Amino acid sequence: MPAASRTYWLTSPCRIRRQDQSLVIERESAAPVHIPVTDVRDIVACAETDLNTAVVSLLNRHRISVHLLSYYGDYAGSLLTSDTSTSG
Repeated sequence: MPAASRTYWLTSPCRIRRQDQSLVIERESAAPVHIPVTDVRDIVACAETDLNTAVVSLLNRHRISVHLLSYYGDYAGSLLTSDTSTSG
């Protein structure tokens, strides 16, 4: 993980798409934001967030976890990479 990687907080409803080796954050009220996947340590979603299997696959390949918070900010769950969620 590069030293420049950081946590991204998604605080408004959005959709995460994959475009090549980047993530694209699309919001209704703003222009899309392109983020190189190498710049991401993890993602915390505090609002409705849509993502698909292409995004999950890219995040897993780069060992990026997605943490989900409820409307009130309580922990709701996480999408962990395959390395961190194996049992046994």
